[in-house]
Amino acid sequence: MIDTKTGNAISLGILFITIARHLDIPVFGVNLPRHFILAYADDMIPIKDADEYRESDILFYLNAMNRGAVFTQNEIELFIKQLKIEPKEDFFLPCSNITIIKRLIEDMIDAYKKENKADKAEMLEQLLAAFQ
Repeated sequence: MIDTKTGNAISLGILFITIARHLDIPVFGVNLPRHFILAYADDMIPIKDADEYRESDILFYLNAMNRGAVFTQNEIELFIKQLKIEPKEDFFLPCSNITIIKRLIEDMIDAYKKENKADKAEMLEQLLAAFQ
């Protein structure tokens, strides 16, 4: 990904999260529908597990696909409204590493299906089933 300068939202997000964690920066993945984003948590509180954060702990959001562009909760609300889906608290909060891995596998399955690589998609579907 670094060599080719290409990647999808999740792979770039994982790279951001990994670098941030090594630097003790509180950045977490957010499992937003149709888009994977990052949340920057209040760095004045000790870093917690992703599922322990509340909306008030999140200072802003980052879009890894758009060179780390910063945006707010209001912009997420607008995005959700455009998708015509019911807002959920999970759309604004950090998700677990397991959720990120599952989302990555799901996206890979979709990509393999679009490339008519059913055997690879099926293998990943079996892996995904192990998470259920």
